[in-house]
Amino acid sequence: MFKEQISRNKFYLGPVEIKTSSVEGAGFGVFATEDLEKNTLIERCSVIKFDRRILKLYREDRLHRHLLADYIFRWPGGRDIVIALGCGSLYNHHDEPNAMWRYCTKDKHLANKVHVHASEIDAIEFWTKIKIKSGEEIFTSYGETSEFGSKGLDPTAMLLYRQSSVKTAFDF
Repeated sequence: MFKEQISRNKFYLGPVEIKTSSVEGAGFGVFATEDLEKNTLIERCSVIKFDRRILKLYREDRLHRHLLADYIFRWPGGRDIVIALGCGSLYNHHDEPNAMWRYCTKDKHLANKVHVHASEIDAIEFWTKIKIKSGEEIFTSYGETSEFGSKGLDPTAMLLYRQSSVKTAFDF
């Protein structure tokens, strides 16, 4: 099948849809709407970037975590955090993910580090690691330093842990 070349400097949403996750209690997830070959770009999401201290100030003022704390990424460099638009903040974690993500940044000082790609736009990209069949949920890894990066943690425990008052990797 003919596939159009995707510009590296434009946002992109591939053949996916948002549905109820296959992970019990996780809410929504992202699913393939057609077969995706290994190493296929799924999505290039625009991001909303803001200073990470905003969530800390909210927690101190309100005495609870902000809802957005479950949907953010630490931006390279450590000062900022981002919300990935599109489906980017809805991919669920799996210890054996079928997809991976990387940062794309305009900041030449941050580019070319692990998982950081030089770009003309700030974005987060999601790529297939293996072939994903139509109808399958797409999973990424939140990393070993996240509350979900521990092997053997069942989905119910992950959800309870995420909803608890325990600080996560994204609480500052």
